[in-house]
Amino acid sequence: MARTPESEIRVNGELINPSPAYSHPLSADVYELLYREKDYKAEVEWIKSIIDEVGLSESRSLLDVGCGTGLHLMYLQRYFPEIAGLDLSTSQIAKAKTRLSNVKLTTGDMEEFDLGRQFAVVTNLYGAIGNLYSRPMIDRGVRSMVRHTTPGGLIVIQPWDTPDTFNYHKPLRFDTMSSSDGTQHISRMSTFISQPLEGEEGRLDTTCSYTYGRTAGNKTVIDFFVDRQSLGIYRPETYAEVLQKAGATNVWIKDPPPHLSSRVKPLVVARM
Repeated sequence: MARTPESEIRVNGELINPSPAYSHPLSADVYELLYREKDYKAEVEWIKSIIDEVGLSESRSLLDVGCGTGLHLMYLQRYFPEIAGLDLSTSQIAKAKTRLSNVKLTTGDMEEFDLGRQFAVVTNLYGAIGNLYSRPMIDRGVRSMVRHTTPGGLIVIQPWDTPDTFNYHKPLRFDTMSSSDGTQHISRMSTFISQPLEGEEGRLDTTCSYTYGRTAGNKTVIDFFVDRQSLGIYRPETYAEVLQKAGATNVWIKDPPPHLSSRVKPLVVARM
């Protein structure tokens, strides 16, 4: 593990203590604004084509682990009559419930969970698996997914950054996004406190500071908050190995089709 210089976040000279990632009440709104240009519909169509390709086109049930605000589930429900979602963030689950009123959505930890049933397909998308930042955590999380997958069913995992895509030389990052109508604006500054050595797998510790402004009529509100997060940087082959050890009969690594954004990560697909 390499360490970057320690960072401090201050407002008017006062040190700010970060809260856990996605725990702030506004985190769901900020998340959706930051990633509003992501094409969830096209990604779901790609995922469904892979499910059909491996012979599970008639599958009826799906669980999305790390479902966030439910934007993948919103399109997945077109193909699966029985869907469910799990996420650790109460604010993101609350947001998901506003668009998925008839879907079973549970607040829980993907590392260890028990929903009391199995599904034909279990997904873990958009790098949610990155929240399991060590091999033991990944092992436990995958075992939890396996327990919720029917025999012969499918697990689909989309890794977060890998040692081949992560920029090890940029410990301070800044990005912004605005809503299409110009009434909401978000800026995010991320600093990496510690990270693996270049080219290696391992744990990344980061803090993110957010400035979120929005207007409604004549009123303008600006909020500032800071959160901290630990993420795992692992190759798709590592997740494939874990799935094989957990009992997968076949594992494939599927690269995204050309029409999807270059930022879309491959899928690790396992038949159980």
